[in-house]
Amino acid sequence: MPFTLLVLSFAGCYLSAHERVIDQVGRYLEQAAPALDPDMQINLLKMIGRRRTYGVVGTIGLLWIAFTVFGWLRIALNTIFGVPKARGTVRGMGLDLLMIALCGVSFLISVGLTAAIKYLRHLPSPLFPVLTGRLLSVTLAVH
Repeated sequence: MPFTLLVLSFAGCYLSAHERVIDQVGRYLEQAAPALDPDMQINLLKMIGRRRTYGVVGTIGLLWIAFTVFGWLRIALNTIFGVPKARGTVRGMGLDLLMIALCGVSFLISVGLTAAIKYLRHLPSPLFPVLTGRLLSVTLAVH
């Protein structure tokens, strides 16, 4: 649910700037789901209009869930590895925040590398003709 609120917030930032886009989304919803209640479409457009509130609620919800998940992960790893003394609450939350940031950075690096490899595979003339095919086949395990 928090992720949905966050997506609606970001969608609202882009959709509310152009009335034509909002009208196009409304027509698309009518064509894609003709049985959709008109009140549902109006409610979706109202939610997009209240994007700031939903964005704040979604962000707080995602942070709360992330801190909870990584807190439990930290506790489980401490138990598994037999860490004798637990950290304080503030230091533990700092470690949780560090793990959240590392996961986010890892995700962004993964997306960037995937896009770069896809771009390199579709170049008309490869930059490194001899190594490109072998290197990409090894990294992607594609033959």
